[in-house]
Amino acid sequence: MRRCDGNPAQATPSYWDVTYQFRGREHRVQMAKAPGRTVTVNHKGEPRA
Repeated sequence: MRRCDGNPAQATPSYWDVTYQFRGREHRVQMAKAPGRTVTVNHKGEPRA
């Protein structure tokens, strides 16, 4: 996970780059909020809202 923030003075990052493993494959997604320790996904490995 990488915190992406274009403005260091800003308290909240613009987005989070998240990389995770699901069924042996690496997936990447940008999220508007910090995902925590786990990412909930559907049967295809796509993040669920």
